[in-house]
Amino acid sequence: MKTSEVSKNFILSSILIQDFDKFVKKRIDDFSQITKAEEVQQALLLSNQEFKQLLDVDSFLSEQDKSEKVFQSTPFIERTRSGNLSNELKEIIEFYKNVYEHNVIDELFITNQFGANVALGIGTSDYRQDDEEWWQITKTKGVYIDTPVYNENYNAYTVPIGLKITDESGNFIGVLRISLNLEDILEDLKDDSEILSNDNKNVYIIDNSGTIVYSNQNKNLFYDKYKNFELITGKTGSFDIVEDDITKFIAYSTSTGYLDFSGFGWVLLIEQDELSILEDVSDVQKELIIITLGSIVVAGIIGIIIIYLISTPLNKITKIASQFSKGDLTYKLESSKFSEFQVILNSFKDATHNIKQLIETEKELAESQARVKNERLTAMGELSSSLAHDLKNPLAVIKTGVDAIKKNFKNVDPQFQQEVFPRMENAITRMTHQINDVLNYVRITPTNLQKYSLLKIINFSINSLNIPPNVTIQVPSDDIVVYCDREKTEIVFINMILNAIQSIDKKYGNIIISFSRDSDNNIIQIQDDGEEIPDENLKRVFLPLFTTKMKGTGLGLSICKNIIEQHGWSIEVYNKPTRFLIKIPRKEEKV
Repeated sequence: MKTSEVSKNFILSSILIQDFDKFVKKRIDDFSQITKAEEVQQALLLSNQEFKQLLDVDSFLSEQDKSEKVFQSTPFIERTRSGNLSNELKEIIEFYKNVYEHNVIDELFITNQFGANVALGIGTSDYRQDDEEWWQITKTKGVYIDTPVYNENYNAYTVPIGLKITDESGNFIGVLRISLNLEDILEDLKDDSEILSNDNKNVYIIDNSGTIVYSNQNKNLFYDKYKNFELITGKTGSFDIVEDDITKFIAYSTSTGYLDFSGFGWVLLIEQDELSILEDVSDVQKELIIITLGSIVVAGIIGIIIIYLISTPLNKITKIASQFSKGDLTYKLESSKFSEFQVILNSFKDATHNIKQLIETEKELAESQARVKNERLTAMGELSSSLAHDLKNPLAVIKTGVDAIKKNFKNVDPQFQQEVFPRMENAITRMTHQINDVLNYVRITPTNLQKYSLLKIINFSINSLNIPPNVTIQVPSDDIVVYCDREKTEIVFINMILNAIQSIDKKYGNIIISFSRDSDNNIIQIQDDGEEIPDENLKRVFLPLFTTKMKGTGLGLSICKNIIEQHGWSIEVYNKPTRFLIKIPRKEEKV
């Protein structure tokens, strides 16, 4: 039993430290998307262009660094545009705080290619950063990750991270600096550790010097040094220690990183007392003794009492036990003339009563949690719907104003018309699309089922989109007639075709829509030549707010899935090539 427990703890420690590394890597990947945002790229290009016009950049930076030693606003060049970028960063910080309900970022700012701060989301920073070692490493290697340190400015332990920012051609244009809150990184590990605490197991994370970074027994960080640090040799292993005449078994695994994140080199240990294992052994012994004594008693009774007097009660008890093992608690318990059998029947009665109470309690708890969740989602939905409605009218006014300017001001600079008007129209279109996504997601309306041709719905959806010249769409030659809500079904195909177009991006590619059948379903397949979905994201593409695009809302596929399930259909996604399958049960077809 000791060997088994140590082996199990060793596997658990490996899984926990690997999940920890994956979580840090995910956070880094999340923030690397910020560097590709259009607002960041444009602000840095403008700032770098103006800095290049200075005769002596180094002298200018030194002078500004002395006069603005603590940078809490944008520099004098491009203050307005950079101020907008700072607001964008603040919105990102607030978004993470609202989603995870705790501080995720303690510091966030951006420098241009000369090391001058151009935007600050949170925290404080020197105006000039190019003379810092972390900035130089980030510029050279592309990424900088330091071990967690205590930051007095934020009264918290943070993980400093630097990310190189490049333009579309791969040219260096700036650096993004993030300080992640260590409490956030340890959040998932705390949940897993609480589960292990119920099994009398202690969890520790120690750094390279043996200092305890985290323990499920102590809420403080970096609070002590692990006493048996010298016994840890190699990446993984186990050892025994004796404290106060009690033997403890320790299994450990070392952080090795995940993908291009090399890890902090910390060690996760799971510690378990020998007494906890001995208690399990003692329980087994007691159960075996009770079973053995009971068997002897039963054998003596069988030898004394006539078989036909006990066969009937035994058959009843056997039937009750069989029903009990299958989870059937509706059986009726009758009295027995034999006190021994009555004790067993009473035990079944007590067990049945207790299990029913437990089931009822769990049901009430589940219903309570569901109510709280539904109330919260309802409030969020009402707020989102209200905001979306409030934004649509001003957007319509802006669009009408742009159209009026284009028609009535013919003497406007042609270059202005060619560059500014399209950007304004694209921005309005993108905001309108995102608002419609929010409205479609939070708006719940009954389905109006009527008989429609799927081919006509698909052709209408294609005609309502602006198909780029580099994308070819193939539709099926045959047709399927189903009962559906036409408007909602059009939303599904518009979202999925638009998603395929965005996946193909600027390269040439095909979108192939086809119909097929199996014994149970009509099947609609939408296949494209775009980038494949990473395997780890396949199960998450239908989750609300999940997106890998900086311009997306993360609601498009969630809306599709909701509408499809409202119809009683189902949707699946596959790779190689990327394709979505919508299955419509044929048994639900109406004549």
